[in-house]
Amino acid sequence: MSMFRSLMAQQSTPQPEYEFLTRIRATGSQHINFPDIIPYNHKLEIKLQMPRYNNDNHLWGANYMGEFGDGARYFSMTTYNRKYYWGTNGDEMYGGTWNSNENIIIYNDFNDHEVKVNGTTIGSGNEIYTEGYFYLFKRANAYAPAENSGKYVGYIYYCKMWDRDTEELVLDLVPARRLSDSVLGLYDNVTNTFFENNGTGSFVAD
Repeated sequence: MSMFRSLMAQQSTPQPEYEFLTRIRATGSQHINFPDIIPYNHKLEIKLQMPRYNNDNHLWGANYMGEFGDGARYFSMTTYNRKYYWGTNGDEMYGGTWNSNENIIIYNDFNDHEVKVNGTTIGSGNEIYTEGYFYLFKRANAYAPAENSGKYVGYIYYCKMWDRDTEELVLDLVPARRLSDSVLGLYDNVTNTFFENNGTGSFVAD
């Protein structure tokens, strides 16, 4: 192949749009909205690390807009008093003990709605019927102002969500950098969609 044709071939090779990362860090003001995901009895698995303890460290939530106005007690998890608190369809349960290690958390598992941290069951939930859409790093909605901001401080490695009725994988999120503008966010391998921060500030890659 001539040098000219070789150069043309190099120039026409499609370039990747995203760089996939091991983890990204939220600093307390970032959150991501998933308006097309309505947690209706879904299972969630997430790998996180919170190097330092923060009370009310909101891992995820749902934009519930019902009469209670409190998505914090539906599809959600947060840290409080060094324990994990999770939503159970309008109420909360708690268990386990916060630690600074990398943790894999499973919520609303297939068998009896268990909540697990690194394979150890710390409690259970029940059928969840929130009408609001899914958040990461934010717990509730405008009717619950104490939980209305992204407050999570720590790392995320991945997040997956399944429909418990069909066991279909509906979200498969991994950290990524969009190369066109270096914005950090989460890339969904199910829909091939990049989700960026809907809060303030920026995620950090370190």
